[in-house]
Amino acid sequence: MKTILFRVDGGIHQDIGTGHIARSILLANRLKERYKIEFISLNEDGFEYGHEKIKNAGFSLKLIASIEYLNNLKSLIREISPSFIICDLYQYNDKELYVLRAEKKIPLLTFDHFEDHKNLSKYPINAVVAEANNYFEGLNYIILPEFNYQSILFSIEVKQIFVCFGGFDFLDLTFRTIKSLLKVNLTINVVIVVGSIYDKQKIYNKFGTNFPKNVSILSQPKDFNSLIAESQVAIVSGGLTLFQCLAAGVASIVMCQYEHQLITMKDFERYQAFFNLGIGNNVLISKLEEKLFSLIDDAESRAVLFNNARGIVDGLGLDRCLRLIEDEIEE
Repeated sequence: MKTILFRVDGGIHQDIGTGHIARSILLANRLKERYKIEFISLNEDGFEYGHEKIKNAGFSLKLIASIEYLNNLKSLIREISPSFIICDLYQYNDKELYVLRAEKKIPLLTFDHFEDHKNLSKYPINAVVAEANNYFEGLNYIILPEFNYQSILFSIEVKQIFVCFGGFDFLDLTFRTIKSLLKVNLTINVVIVVGSIYDKQKIYNKFGTNFPKNVSILSQPKDFNSLIAESQVAIVSGGLTLFQCLAAGVASIVMCQYEHQLITMKDFERYQAFFNLGIGNNVLISKLEEKLFSLIDDAESRAVLFNNARGIVDGLGLDRCLRLIEDEIEE
């Protein structure tokens, strides 16, 4: 059985959340029936949460120290002897890419690779760009959980609001959003999804008996995809969950966790597929309330967002990336 190696980092980190890990696991789950899967990740503080997610998904994980990193990486690649490498990192450098591709002998696919040295990757996937200028760029390659997004129909009535700020809510935007929901006193069902590391009890303790009765906080629910599909409005960060909401046509309000998310969101504003409020901890609660009410009350605006969002994200990026990998390996 041929081996596919994933080189990925992610977790509870100021710059690197869990999106890289989630994307790699989605791919690995689809590939594991035909190929042996191995993961390599840096053994550093902040990445332990990502390591646990990989192991909990049932995959073999090798940790690598940052000291003598390139030599250690070279040794691991020789040991694993992969037929294909998938690299999903926040930043790339020439030396690491040379080691990963082992002097062009091993096909290499990279995600979110914008630098000039992306030519060192055979498949430099840049999905999160507003305008595709090269092959392997654009939202056709955005990897989302499998779901029949095209079956979702527009609803005039807002029956549910979906809230999620990723596996690691760096700015604790969950708390900020609940404060806003408490002030607007909605009766609409609100589902808030948090990562397993998020302290839900802290929220309940802070609000006490004032905690909104129409709000549910769920930790890594198995029906995550269905919760999005059943919602008409979402409040999310600028990560992969946003693009899943767009594929489902959910009218989305974005509060970014990181500066690089904000830059990306500003670039995508041209499609008028969501509302970007900026970096989350700078957003006035009154501004969030205003935008939330306007979306709930204005079905016409939500219909425009529904159509615009579905026009830019079809939800089939996972299949496209799988075809690239399998065609290369089986060539």
